[in-house]
Amino acid sequence: MAPMATSGDGAGRPVQAPDLQLVIDSTPGLIHTSRPDGYLDFFNQTWLRYIGRPLEDLLGWKWTAVIHPNDVEGIVETWRASLASGEPFVYEARVRRADGEYRWMLHHKVALRDERGEIIKWYGSSIDIEDRRQAEEKIREQETELRQVLDLAPQHVAVIGPGQERIFANRAVLNYFGLRLEEWQSRDTETRVHPDDVERLAWGPQGGPPDQYEARFRRYDGKYHWFLVRNNPLRDEQVASVFISRWDTAVAGKVPSQFQNQLGIAIAKRTFKAYRDLLNSDRWQRINNFGARPQRLLWASTGTKDPKASDILYVKALAAPFSVNTMPEAALKAFGDHGEVGGSLRADGGDAEQVLAQFAKAGIDVDALAAQLQDEGAKSFVKSWDELMGVIDMKSAALKKAS
Repeated sequence: MAPMATSGDGAGRPVQAPDLQLVIDSTPGLIHTSRPDGYLDFFNQTWLRYIGRPLEDLLGWKWTAVIHPNDVEGIVETWRASLASGEPFVYEARVRRADGEYRWMLHHKVALRDERGEIIKWYGSSIDIEDRRQAEEKIREQETELRQVLDLAPQHVAVIGPGQERIFANRAVLNYFGLRLEEWQSRDTETRVHPDDVERLAWGPQGGPPDQYEARFRRYDGKYHWFLVRNNPLRDEQVASVFISRWDTAVAGKVPSQFQNQLGIAIAKRTFKAYRDLLNSDRWQRINNFGARPQRLLWASTGTKDPKASDILYVKALAAPFSVNTMPEAALKAFGDHGEVGGSLRADGGDAEQVLAQFAKAGIDVDALAAQLQDEGAKSFVKSWDELMGVIDMKSAALKKAS
């Protein structure tokens, strides 16, 4: 790909593909490219608008001027390491936006090689992750606050993993045994239990300790004291996901206008009916009596894709018990601003079958479309997983190298 400029005269643009520049400059993604030696030679218009600078202010290594001063050394060092190794570049650094605010961004570059394996170009993109970083910081603050609260509690509090690994003990526990957290995590708890009480702690066949028992534990001075121990197991919630807007996107332009943005909701209604029928069945009631826990329905892809449709379309229509709606932030804010809580999905499916019959008349094979969307979704998840693992591997390698 020839070097491209963002100036209005079009100098340096490939004549054979005049639309490519427009596509790249119009995309909401922050795109940039580099020469094999690390000289950044292109930023698309979205990038330039984001930072409020002309292309000339960023070419070469001048882009470091918009990186937060505390992040410049790290990003440059990591970029030079990628240039030397040819490995993909991944780094998080703060960038100064046009309004002067620094925002965290994830920067990613990959190399393009010729038939001899030589690098001829680097292509990169950047993603604004400020909201994610703030959320992570908030979680860290909450975890710290929770640990402080637990440490101040006079009760003995401990967290044990499903493999009986010791994860956390509060200050009361550690003071009683006279141990540091690392020592408590590495030592065998049974050695501090009275020999006559060891069997009371045995984990059952379902992979957990008894819900409640009394036992004697040896204090740091050698004396045994009786304790009433209560265990509260934390079990993960399983979900069955239905991707709503993907149905409507798949049939956009293939059905009459009055049917637009109705297929996904109709599928959700049919699914909810099947779900409630299962929960009300004798078969489910029997296993429920033995402690079985139902999956929750998860409505995914619930951001409105059609600009002509309501921005809370898939929020208001999918309110239902035993369900989770993973609405994007924009939909959540929109619902908070002008949404109203109405009725919930009906257990009998409402008008789902009538609506689906209309789509069948319009030539939409719902079963075939379901198979297609499931296949595409599975491939998308595999691709995302592989990319995530790749990023983790690269970051792990970078950390090992730095240490």
